[in-house]
Amino acid sequence: MSSVASAAMDAGSRPIDPIILQIGEKKFYTTRQTIAESAVLSSLVNLRDPDPEKPYFVDADPALFEHILRYLRTGIFPLLHDVEKGHDVPLYHALQHQAEFYQIERLANWLLAKAYLDAVSTRTWPKSITLHGEQQLQHIDEMVRAAGRPFKILRIDESRAKVFQCPNRNWRHDGLRSVCINARCLPTHRASFALTAEMSVYKVELVILEVRVHQELVMPISEQPALPPPYQNTE
Repeated sequence: MSSVASAAMDAGSRPIDPIILQIGEKKFYTTRQTIAESAVLSSLVNLRDPDPEKPYFVDADPALFEHILRYLRTGIFPLLHDVEKGHDVPLYHALQHQAEFYQIERLANWLLAKAYLDAVSTRTWPKSITLHGEQQLQHIDEMVRAAGRPFKILRIDESRAKVFQCPNRNWRHDGLRSVCINARCLPTHRASFALTAEMSVYKVELVILEVRVHQELVMPISEQPALPPPYQNTE
């Protein structure tokens, strides 16, 4: 049985014991059951009974401990990934040392194996769009229509030209006569009218990014309780 599952069983069979940890200059409010997976923290709190007025002190980095405590509460491995920058490898290394310091074997082994590299996959594909007028450029997120996916602009070329302009001054329709007709801004019998205006035209080259998180590698189902400890059987 995994240490996470054992901690969950303990949490369901014993009363919840709130404790205060002071990690460096910051206090953290948690329970004895939540930190059960850490041999160091468990040993520390077992030295005496919990006292709400007297926190257990560890001289360590509180910013890093936030990630450690989040893992202890949920059993979910930390993913420190940015769409454009990728994985925060130095932070992973720092957390590995912290996991080893607190003797959290499962987390330390996951970080040591760099399993986070397999937990996230990224693919990209190029796209070219033409924007008509400054309003469309300012709202490029809407105009790209990337189904909510992030994108990165590679190049923008600007020129001036006379292009179709929506008679209702809907900037989203500029340069897109068919869209304007479908939206009934432009009656069909006027579709051939030369409704043009001189404006900036932007040729935009970009790449659309798609990031997929493989949840089975971040939160193995076989090892996870139905709810994060210590909230089982507390009604």
